[in-house]
Amino acid sequence: MAESHQDTLTWVARLPFWHHRQFLTQLALAFGIPLLLLLGLMVVLEWPPSAALLALLGRIVLIVGGILLVLLVVALLVMYAGGYWLEYHLDSQGISSRPYGKTARKNRWINRSLIVLGTLAGRPGAVGAGLLAQGHQREYVAWHRVARVQNNPRHHTIFLYGERLLMVIACEARDYERVKAYIERCVSTA
Repeated sequence: MAESHQDTLTWVARLPFWHHRQFLTQLALAFGIPLLLLLGLMVVLEWPPSAALLALLGRIVLIVGGILLVLLVVALLVMYAGGYWLEYHLDSQGISSRPYGKTARKNRWINRSLIVLGTLAGRPGAVGAGLLAQGHQREYVAWHRVARVQNNPRHHTIFLYGERLLMVIACEARDYERVKAYIERCVSTA
């Protein structure tokens, strides 16, 4: 439940991945672009391509993509089956969010595992990924950066946009209207 203390508002909410087009779009891009690059690389390596070769390479990419997609969905379900829990804090300057409860503990465990395993394996890229992920656990958006607010009352979600999507704000049903009104007031006065 949202708590209010002298012009601040704090609450915890679950952000379900599968209900948000933005999450699914970003997932499709992060997933699809490497597969298209793989297909392009295979075509270049087998230049000039024939129709039969293109069909074979397409099947290979689809099979690899299907396997990776299944593994990704299983990993997300195992790690975040109940959604991604976030704690939000609003004040007159902006809004911050950070992982909450089990989500925060799982994130720390995953990031530290990347760092330790990357160090042991001599893989600086894995170490860097773990360090970057751990450093970006808290998000903050100042109201003056927000150009547009989009509300999704069906999923009790609010999207803050500047030139691009800045933050997705999840609310419990009981908090949605109160948070929405607070955000709209802060954005209109910024």
